[in-house]
Amino acid sequence: MKNFAARKSFGQHFLKTDSKAWQIAQVHLEHAGALPVLEVGAGLGHLTRYLTSARDLEIVELDSRCIPHLLKSYGTVARIVHGDFLEVFPDAFDHPEYALVGNFPYNISSQILLKILDHAPRVPLFTGMFQLEVARRLISTPGSREYGILSVLLQAQYEGRILLHLRPGDFQPPPAVHSAVILCQRKENFLLPCAAETLRRVTRAAFGQRRKILRNSLGRELPALLPYLAHHNLEEKRAEQLSWQIYVELALELEEEG
Repeated sequence: MKNFAARKSFGQHFLKTDSKAWQIAQVHLEHAGALPVLEVGAGLGHLTRYLTSARDLEIVELDSRCIPHLLKSYGTVARIVHGDFLEVFPDAFDHPEYALVGNFPYNISSQILLKILDHAPRVPLFTGMFQLEVARRLISTPGSREYGILSVLLQAQYEGRILLHLRPGDFQPPPAVHSAVILCQRKENFLLPCAAETLRRVTRAAFGQRRKILRNSLGRELPALLPYLAHHNLEEKRAEQLSWQIYVELALELEEEG
């Protein structure tokens, strides 16, 4: 579409490098297998054109200006939903599971990730574009500077790896940051044993003051966890030193304490 201006309010940076779009789609489809594919934020369809071989393809797009183009180009091979993914997923979609993929707008990429994590039973696989800094944070390990809330929340349910890196010039308009695509597969035979919101509450309390030891940060926000910290010799630890498994245990402890 000529003379199509990206909207800053939507965080739009359209992927324009065909080779990168093809690579993202091919790896995603290979891992998706027979799963229906849901593309989040198709925009002008630069990635969509390489997803059309999926068994079932569905698209959700918020920008009303893109809908006529998507319908004309892909309406015969894909179901297109006009709406905000954060609001319409999962209720507007019928399949029990989806392999989700998208060039996520950076201004809401964390919100999209949290939405996926809240509905992980319906998303066995997702492939997403993130700001490089965020992508590194998601797959970082305990003890690193990047390890944080999103690291714990993602790794408690998914195995993730960086698929490829992209430069600002791969997009129109070019963003001010470098980007990376992450491929995440839900862990086999794993169901989060605590409520997702409880795990989020614990990690936010711990990392809210990450320079402090847990007795002063986590203990102050959630004092019910102080006995657990003391019993497991975690009082002197800092938030970034704990594995996702320990955060799940802390969330379960909090739920048991009521």
